Amino acid sequence: MDGRYRLNPKVPKEYFGNLVLWAFARAKVNDLLCEPLSYATKLLHDAVMKVDDSYFRSFIDFANNKVKEEDLIPNAVPDTEEPILLPNLEVHSWLSLSCHDFDFGGGGPHFFMPTFFPIEEMIFLLPSSTEDGSIDVFVPLFREKLTTFK
Repeated sequence: MDGRYRLNPKVPKEYFGNLVLWAFARAKVNDLLCEPLSYATKLLHDAVMKVDDSYFRSFIDFANNKVKEEDLIPNAVPDTEEPILLPNLEVHSWLSLSCHDFDFGGGGPHFFMPTFFPIEEMIFLLPSSTEDGSIDVFVPLFREKLTTFK
């Protein structure tokens, strides 16, 4: 969840950095298959609504204390090619990022997507590079899984 819209006071739109936490909705596959779509929608809605200003501030405090207490070194990318989320799936929405407005001195980007990401079981939703309002979906897969995916 994008903290820019959830923290109070709101973070300036120009802030460019990591301010994202997860909303966890859990369900059994059988429930998702047998229940109406409104069941899944409510699970997602309820999980999203829990990630509010208080939740963000609590996480920031917790993370700061743990890094200091345990002398942790943050590392965003694990040193493995083994699936780490299986059987779970994470969906990351970058739809609110104004990536086509980025300009680091040489004009805006021609294309925007995550860099090499050696983790499966994740999906990224991005504003389309065509800038027509459509969505690009980035699905990282290990090479051995490509034939199964096709």
